[in-house]
Amino acid sequence: MSKGNSKGLTQPGCIAPKTFRDFWGVNAPAGSPDFPEPRTFKKGEYQKS
Repeated sequence: MSKGNSKGLTQPGCIAPKTFRDFWGVNAPAGSPDFPEPRTFKKGEYQKS
């Protein structure tokens, strides 16, 4: 596990899992899921973030 520098992961479309938000002491927008839906990429579709 790496805490990193990720406190910005509380925006729509880029929400950290609830466990990390609790650890960092940040809140997410109302209605945010506890854990983001998994995404599947094919080799040609993957984009580095």
